[in-house]
Amino acid sequence: MKKSVIFSFNVLTLLIILVLVDGAMGQGSKKKHMVSRTSR
Repeated sequence: MKKSVIFSFNVLTLLIILVLVDGAMGQGSKKKHMVSRTSR
């Protein structure tokens, strides 16, 4: 039971981090263009 709770908590924290990173990327549009260029 405890392991499943810890796992779900880790997933929630990962989602929150992803949302924060996505928001930071959205604010810095210049950085986003740089990333798209490097990915290609």
